[in-house]
Amino acid sequence: MYWICFGESPGGMLKAARHSLAPELPAGHIVPLLDDLSQGDLAALDDPDARGDILCPWAVGMGDAPGQRDEYLRRHFQTSLPMLGQVDEAVIWYGDNARERCGMLYAVSRLAARGVPIWVVHADSMPAEAQKEPDWLSGKDCGMGVIGVVKNNGKPLRRPQWYLRWRVRRHLRRTYRRGRKTGHGTAYFASTGELSPVDAGYFYEKRRLLSHEECAKLVAEWETLCRENAPMRVLEDGRLCSAPEDYYDGLILSEVPVDDVCAASVIGCVIGRHQLHISDMLIYKRLRSLIAQGKVGVVADGETYRDLVIRRGG
Repeated sequence: MYWICFGESPGGMLKAARHSLAPELPAGHIVPLLDDLSQGDLAALDDPDARGDILCPWAVGMGDAPGQRDEYLRRHFQTSLPMLGQVDEAVIWYGDNARERCGMLYAVSRLAARGVPIWVVHADSMPAEAQKEPDWLSGKDCGMGVIGVVKNNGKPLRRPQWYLRWRVRRHLRRTYRRGRKTGHGTAYFASTGELSPVDAGYFYEKRRLLSHEECAKLVAEWETLCRENAPMRVLEDGRLCSAPEDYYDGLILSEVPVDDVCAASVIGCVIGRHQLHISDMLIYKRLRSLIAQGKVGVVADGETYRDLVIRRGG
């Protein structure tokens, strides 16, 4: 049995969750595929040169540490991808965002071709009564590392991980949508990376085995996206669609004011106000394109989007 997920955050969460959900599962049987298949050429998924800038967007003009990009590419192309050929039974974890949905389709297409039994865990919504407080709230000895969070004003807020996670969880509890029938709140997740290990248990219990017909349908959906091979794939009304590279440009421009503003603030507003579950680096890349087109002006440039100051117009 192997667990397959998409990205480092889901992979780290699952490594913590397996101790209670599947203690018999070796840590090495958790396979985090690091590539974002919602972006770029789908005809070159095994080519590090073609996929490098998508796999490592932070290494493009973001002050990449020496060797960091090479190590990241090695982990994906020499470790994670080859492991798909070893999978004898799979549990695929995914949420309702383009990256994880594309990853799920790709993994199903690879595994179904070998007749591998495929289970899926879909992280979508959870009723409030099903939620449990994670263990780290009862003791501050877990997750005591320090992490930085960039605020709208560009200044980092440094707090212990347990404190930040508690704040996020409290915010989620306050923003539950009201259920129509039961009146109870419901938490909505768009990514498996948003789950705590405790939350993961709720969805793991709801896992289901895909039928041959379901696998064939998912494989056909992936083949269609590969034939279209658009610059991007996006979710529209819950369905994956091919899209041009400027798909998000209108939303990005709508958040760029005529006054000077830090690009980090714009990126945060695009993701937050429009509830987009996409990479901050994708928005930064499009911002750079809009600057090149003269639609966004640069007041002060820098190595990262935290150092970039922009405004509307040339």
